[in-house]
Amino acid sequence: MKPFLVIIFLMINTMVSFAQHKHHYQTDFSKDELINRRAKIMNTIGNEAIALIQGASGLPGFSVFRQSDTFYYLTGLESAHAYLLMNGRTQQAILYLPHRDAARESNGWRCWAALIL
Repeated sequence: MKPFLVIIFLMINTMVSFAQHKHHYQTDFSKDELINRRAKIMNTIGNEAIALIQGASGLPGFSVFRQSDTFYYLTGLESAHAYLLMNGRTQQAILYLPHRDAARESNGWRCWAALIL
């Protein structure tokens, strides 16, 4: 009985360790593909306009977060309360992210966050 419990423990421990190292960024699209998508939008809006894309808001409790389709399509990021500003004149895209949350990070929560310079 003891060897069986040891094997079960090792299997669970291995699964948990792999779950902890899961990437907190997407691997669905290449960097170039995301750049091309944003460039299409900027060319469409022209040089006299901007586009502001709002990401999904966070969910309370233990609900699974799902990013808005448009925001994910243009950035590939799954970060709550994020905004993407695209400037048609300068052809620049600026990503606005929430500030870091040390309390959540200490509990294993990973998220892209703004860096204050």
